[in-house]
Amino acid sequence: MGEYLAVFRSHADTFDTLSNDSIQQFNRKWEEFWAEGRRDGWLLDASGALQTDGRVIHADGRVTNGPLVDREDVARGYVKIKAVSLDAAVEHARGCPVLLHDGRVEVRPFFDGHPGE
Repeated sequence: MGEYLAVFRSHADTFDTLSNDSIQQFNRKWEEFWAEGRRDGWLLDASGALQTDGRVIHADGRVTNGPLVDREDVARGYVKIKAVSLDAAVEHARGCPVLLHDGRVEVRPFFDGHPGE
C-alpha cells in the first residue's frame, strides 16, 4: 500500500457563480465523499476548503500576495489517500465533488522515505 495526495483545483471564481442552495448541495457531496473514504478505509486525511487569499514566500525572501499563479487553477484543498497503486488512488479521487464544477484533481504519490534514498 502506498500513500497519495489528491490536490483539488478549480477556477478562482467557482464559488462566486454558485447559488447558496448549490453551495449547500456541493458541501453535502463533500461530506459524502469524505464519509465514503473513511468507511472504505482509503481516506487518511482531508483538508478543509482553502480560500483564494494567501501569501507566497520566495527563495530570495520576498513575500508576495498570492497564492494565485493562475486564476484558472487555484488549489482548493486535498485528501491523503491510501491505495495499492497510483491508478487505484485515481479511482478513489474520481468521486471528488470539485469535478462537478469544472475542477481538476491532481493525484501524486509520496516518496517512501526521503527523495534520493
